[in-house]
Amino acid sequence: MDPQAFKEFERTGWNQLAHSYSQSFGVQCAQSIPRLLALLDLQSGERVLDIACGTGVVSRALHDQGAQVTAIDNAENMLQEARRVNPGPDYRQGDAEALPFDDGTFDAAVINFGFLHFALPEAAISEAFRVLKHGGRFVCTDWCPPDESPYFAMVMAALRAHGNMDIPLPKGPAMFQFAQRDHAAAVFARMGFVDFLPEKLEIVSAWERDEQVLGQFLEGSVRLGTVLRKQEVEAKATIEHVVIEGAKTYYRDGAYRIPIPGVVMYGRKP
Repeated sequence: MDPQAFKEFERTGWNQLAHSYSQSFGVQCAQSIPRLLALLDLQSGERVLDIACGTGVVSRALHDQGAQVTAIDNAENMLQEARRVNPGPDYRQGDAEALPFDDGTFDAAVINFGFLHFALPEAAISEAFRVLKHGGRFVCTDWCPPDESPYFAMVMAALRAHGNMDIPLPKGPAMFQFAQRDHAAAVFARMGFVDFLPEKLEIVSAWERDEQVLGQFLEGSVRLGTVLRKQEVEAKATIEHVVIEGAKTYYRDGAYRIPIPGVVMYGRKP
């Protein structure tokens, strides 16, 4: 794997998706916020770092809790969107795997569904540990894999059956790896965190229109979204049809309500 090539691929992709993300995949990502805030148990005035902040939804929630929030992302356009729609935090461009902060700077740090976008996710966890004060809290999330996630399962099955999986992309880290509790616990311990606590997050993707069902991946995902966007026109139409048909199982009260669970993890720097 070429970490720099993958990092640039992700940065370019998010710069292109900055304006559509909040109304697509960002809707699901925001559902983790109540549990993130509960686990952090913030005190007014505490310094908090939001790593891979995207459009700043989590950053703003932390700010509204009275924290002094610094938020960092590698994509300039995402930061511009964050400043526009979620003002208040101190937004800065930077690399999650080489944070531009001194050791022991923050009381808490957050990474919300960022691991699959990092070339070296363990480096990002190590950096979060480094910039935390002793006693600092770290809370992060990851998506459950397709065998635990009806939404991901439907999309991946349709893509494998009717699309081309050999779209050339820079090689990246394994997706969903931190939803594997034993793996996540081992990484947290190796980085120095204690009191590791994983919990499942029940997240539901709710869309009223057919085109939104696959559209959230097309308009709000870089890696999987690129594979979908680069399909031949006929193949893409078939994939979309199959996914919508599968989603009808979850249609009720005027909307598709498809489970797309995640995992939230807590650790503390001793």
